[in-house]
Amino acid sequence: DLYEGAADASLAVRNDSLVKYYTEVIFQNVPFEDSLPAWITLMTSLESSGQHKRILDTGLTLIQRLNIDVPKPQPSPVELMKTMSTTIQLMSNFDVDRIATSHSADRCKRNSFKIFIRTLVAAFSLSSPYLPHLTCEMVRYSLQNNFYGVESSVAFAGFAFFNIVMKNDYAEAKYWANIALEILNQWPPSSVTVRVNWMVYGLIIVWFVPLQETKRRLLETYQ
Repeated sequence: DLYEGAADASLAVRNDSLVKYYTEVIFQNVPFEDSLPAWITLMTSLESSGQHKRILDTGLTLIQRLNIDVPKPQPSPVELMKTMSTTIQLMSNFDVDRIATSHSADRCKRNSFKIFIRTLVAAFSLSSPYLPHLTCEMVRYSLQNNFYGVESSVAFAGFAFFNIVMKNDYAEAKYWANIALEILNQWPPSSVTVRVNWMVYGLIIVWFVPLQETKRRLLETYQ
């Protein structure tokens, strides 16, 4: 806890070298699952200095250590389409009405999702072909672990978006976007909920509702 607090304090004053030092001590002395908060701190430090490639590489390694499938080398388009199809098939085993109202509060799962989010942002910044695959894996992890925190809404919204841009399947996109919104409705406003609302209404729902309605919802999000 002492070193974790020191790493967080160093992050607050943007001393990246001390963040690296304190987190390395943690990595060498605690079990992997207990080190996840320190990994999040390190990735946040790298994010502030624009080291997106290093964040992506670190995130992919951590995700694999969490026993989550991420193919190497970079996934082919055929693999991505297959992953999307199996994700949709997996969803058929779950009760949509229960997703937004029940979730695990497991600390390790929440930390895992925070690592997912930082890895996803890095993939987006680099226009990495890993981006859609990571989104699928986030959705699958959420479903399989009964984790529907505010972070998981990012995955559901992203998956909705990729159903449009990769498959031209607008009906499927609307279905997943509505799940993301249902999850968001269970959580208080935050920077994450604002970003996801912008994504859902600006990129997905705009295809299904009148522009005036989209404008109204975006304005509400802004305010």
